[in-house]
Amino acid sequence: MNQAARSIVTVLAGLVLGGGVVWADAGGDYEKQFGAEAKKVLASKSTADDAAFAKKLLKTAKMIPQLPDLQMLLYEKASQFGSAGPEGSDIAKEALALLKKAVAVRDAAALLKKRAADRKIKAMQEDLIGAARRFDNSIGARRAAAGKTYLDRLEELADIRIAQCDAVAARVLCDKAVKVATQIQSPRSRVIRAKSKRADAMAAQDAKRKSLHAALKKNARNKSARKELILLYLVVFDNPTEAARLVTDDIDQSLGARVRLAGRKLGGLDAAGCLTLGDWYYKELSRNVPSALRDPLLKRARDCYRRFGELHMKRGVQLARARASLARIDKQLGSAPKMGGGGSGKRPGTARKLVWKGITIWLIDDGKTIKATDTLTGKTLWICRLRRAAGGMSIEQDVITLSDGGGSFDVRTGKRLR
Repeated sequence: MNQAARSIVTVLAGLVLGGGVVWADAGGDYEKQFGAEAKKVLASKSTADDAAFAKKLLKTAKMIPQLPDLQMLLYEKASQFGSAGPEGSDIAKEALALLKKAVAVRDAAALLKKRAADRKIKAMQEDLIGAARRFDNSIGARRAAAGKTYLDRLEELADIRIAQCDAVAARVLCDKAVKVATQIQSPRSRVIRAKSKRADAMAAQDAKRKSLHAALKKNARNKSARKELILLYLVVFDNPTEAARLVTDDIDQSLGARVRLAGRKLGGLDAAGCLTLGDWYYKELSRNVPSALRDPLLKRARDCYRRFGELHMKRGVQLARARASLARIDKQLGSAPKMGGGGSGKRPGTARKLVWKGITIWLIDDGKTIKATDTLTGKTLWICRLRRAAGGMSIEQDVITLSDGGGSFDVRTGKRLR
């Protein structure tokens, strides 16, 4: 097998692609459909096997224009395998030419998308200026209403800047939002302060992000820089899509597989993928990081566990473990108080939402109704109308106790006990 020729074409394909990037979904799909066969061909001493495999990849690529990322990856692989010997040289040339055309189409589409995004941001900035002017010129009740609108515009634009990894712009917008929220005494002050802290953390790491990109541009095979940048996008910038774009075949296989999972849409993952990803976010990535960076990772883990519960209907160890992890995440995010008098610092019987052994209990309808849902899936288990409104509740030993003498109920069935 002519490894030298293969290496040359790999470099050429990498230049066409702009750094040899392998897209997340495409990489996973390629491994699933062609990974085993590719290993057999690589182990074979006959270059005829490479040519036949390259022909198969090229034929498949031509049939999937609706999957541009996978199509480009197949063109790249076809050019690599075709270059192994003289039998596949024509296939390699054709694959490289088609790859170049596909990349040109991709880049043109990306440019149009960027221009549309720029126009949207410009319009939002103009709207923001108007909202700021109305807020500054208002007094009394009108000032509060104008402040709410101004705050909404600041948050919308800050969220976009965070998604774009524009840390400096996001921090400026978040700082303004915190001041406005304080002035109008907005109930969203805590959420906005959390966003501001996250923007600060992103800004502190922005120089490193840019330097790592520069290092990869200089040497695309710099594995340590690539791994560090991938983790930076996952943990600091909460951008698994961008992290997945950086995955290449030569990085750690375990890391690459999980990052590719993270780059896919949650609805496209199977139960095993959701559990793997949830455990990774919660048990590894969220450990030993500041709270401003931890919360987005915990929220992603929570979504993975909930999706796992929807797909994995059988009761067992895995489902119980996912439920336990989900309950702990709820506590860490502050979305539920401590359970059963576990030292939450709250007065017994004052909570309006509790989580207990995989069941979430809600006190709704102004305290006139108790509702129980599966914490993992959100499915309603039971609903009970109360004789009189309750101000809160507590749970101990599978028994819900309502405040103000409202009685008690079995947490699993909703049956009134007294």
